[in-house]
Amino acid sequence: MDTLTSPLLATTTRRPGDADTTDTAATDAELTALIDLALDRAARTITIGSGRTPLAVADAAAIAVRWEQAGGSVRATGTWPETVADGDLSPARVRETR
Repeated sequence: MDTLTSPLLATTTRRPGDADTTDTAATDAELTALIDLALDRAARTITIGSGRTPLAVADAAAIAVRWEQAGGSVRATGTWPETVADGDLSPARVRETR
């Protein structure tokens, strides 16, 4: 899937004091912490949502690989907000299918 842009995202430059929105890849420690957090809560199946930037999509894929290596299953993946918000992966729908 191509990276999409949203007309809702500001196109202005950052001003002093604005939050840093630099896209960075998840570190190995962050991925490990996320998987450990889910395992500690006895999760077996997860649904993964991510942003649409290349790094966010790559991070979601890395989470899926790590989760499956840990013995879990991935119900579905999707990008946020457009493809997940209105589709089968909306939080309310995910809760309904448990």
